[in-house]
Parts: sequence; C-alpha cells; structure tokens
Amino acid sequence: MKSHVTITEEILKNRVNKDILEIAIRHHETLDGTGYPKQLTGEFITKTQRITTITVIISALSEERSYKQPFSNEKILSILKEMGKNNKICSDILNTVEQNYDVIIQTAKSVNREAVEIYDKIMHDYKLACKLI
Repeated sequence: MKSHVTITEEILKNRVNKDILEIAIRHHETLDGTGYPKQLTGEFITKTQRITTITVIISALSEERSYKQPFSNEKILSILKEMGKNNKICSDILNTVEQNYDVIIQTAKSVNREAVEIYDKIMHDYKLACKLI
C-alpha cells in the first residue's frame, strides 16, 4: 500500500514541476513526523500539502473500498478531529473544513460525477473506434 507514493514519484519525476510533485508524494506525511514515506514534520509540509492530506483522508473515508464501506459524515469528522487533536493534520485547515463540510462534500460529488461522465464518454468513443461495441 505505501509503495504507491514511491511509484507516483517515479512516474511524475521530471514530468511535472517540483511543487506538484511534492504535493503528490507528501499526501501521507503528518505534522508530527509519523507519516510516510519520509516522516516529514510540519515545518516541511506546505499549506497546499496540508490541504491535500485532508482531502485525501476525506476521500478515502467517504468512498467504498474493497476492504470497507463508506463512513458517515459524522464518523469522518470525528476521525479528522482526533487527527487534528493528535497533531497529525492541520487544525486551522480542519476548522475551515468543518465549517464548510457540507458544501465541500456536495462540490466534490458534483465534480466527481462530471469526471465520471467524461471518462464514460471517452471509453464509449474508444470502444466505438476500436469496434469493440
């Protein structure tokens, strides 16, 4: 599971700028230095990286995975609050997320729905072009 960060770095290295690369490979770092892959502490984690970390957590907890069902919004917020209390994620950003949680979730669902529709159309067109349907 943890190797996806290293694989991501190999894929993106020399293909995107340094800031984007660091956002992609630092989304499992925590402010207290117990994250991975490099166990960075908060002083080395930018605001954008901190925001990305929280969004990745929300995404993982709110979606169905092969090993779990989606968590309720209440459970997600409870987990995030505990992580904030334990200096894993940024409390300031978490406060903003809490205050705007419903809007954030609705916007994410809308954007995700649009992305899935675009993907489905591309796949349909690809299959037509390949005469697979």
